[in-house]
Amino acid sequence: MNEEQIEIIKRVSKSIAPKYRFAHYTSEDLIQEAIIMGLDGLTRWDGKRPFENFISRHISNRLKTFKRDKYYRSNGSKDLTKAQACKKNLVRPEPLSVDIKKCEESEFNWDEFDTIIPAELRKYYLKVRSGVKVNAAIKSKIISIIKENVEKNR
Repeated sequence: MNEEQIEIIKRVSKSIAPKYRFAHYTSEDLIQEAIIMGLDGLTRWDGKRPFENFISRHISNRLKTFKRDKYYRSNGSKDLTKAQACKKNLVRPEPLSVDIKKCEESEFNWDEFDTIIPAELRKYYLKVRSGVKVNAAIKSKIISIIKENVEKNR
């Protein structure tokens, strides 16, 4: 890997990645993903083909797969497959089932809800919120943090 190859990967990523924007992924997010995919592609390059052509095709194919695997499109059907339901939960997470009536009566600001969870628990919070199973101890810790903040804001 040399500087010229890295610059080519960055340039190609900046030109291709924004075309694959979807859901909550911004162009910058996808450019970063594309650079990582390009660096991973370096190990697969055989040296026989032009590098820029190879890396463009590699990044494009990987971004297509990335979008297909992560994107949820509602087709109006009530009978969602399990995979579609998981994607939907990741794109549009449902709120945790904390006593909703108490929260609605309080001055609790749901828009700032995400800022309550500490950084080290953030990934688990998003999993819990989207319905993915997590360790029971971690889940109870997250729920207790939420309840404490709901109680404070009453």
